[in-house]
Amino acid sequence: AGCLSIDDFVRQHDYVHTLFYSRTGRLNQKVKADFEATAEEWKHSKVAFGMIDVDTDRKMSENGTTPP
Repeated sequence: AGCLSIDDFVRQHDYVHTLFYSRTGRLNQKVKADFEATAEEWKHSKVAFGMIDVDTDRKMSENGTTPP
């Protein structure tokens, strides 16, 4: 999986589940690990999983959470 804009990612898939996460904190790490495990379990489903690190890519995270 490569890096796409949020709009392109959503357009390419019927069902999308996106995690906006921060790398700091034990709870954030647990949520990210659980999300990755779920994505692996569902990899043959119609659901596409994407993650956005809000610390590294603040612009993309803001674009993904702001209504058009």
